Amino acid sequence: MVCGLLGEDRLVTLTGVGGVGKTSLALGVAARWAGGFGDGVWLCELASVLDPNEVAQSVASTLGLRPQTGVS
Repeated sequence: MVCGLLGEDRLVTLTGVGGVGKTSLALGVAARWAGGFGDGVWLCELASVLDPNEVAQSVASTLGLRPQTGVS
C-alpha cells in the first residue's frame, strides 16, 4: 500500500502508536524505492520533536538544508 502511495505522491507520512512497525516499514519501502528518485529517499524521525513549530526545522535538517536569512 505504501509503495502504491509513493507512486502517486512524493511525500508519505506514517503514523501510529509505538511498536507497530512504522520505522521497519519505512526503511523497507525506502530500500525498495531508493533508486526510483533522483535525489534518493529520506527518513525523518519526528518522535523526539515535541513542539509542532519545530517539525519544519527537523525536516529541513534531515534534508541537509541550512537556514537562510530572510527566507522562511
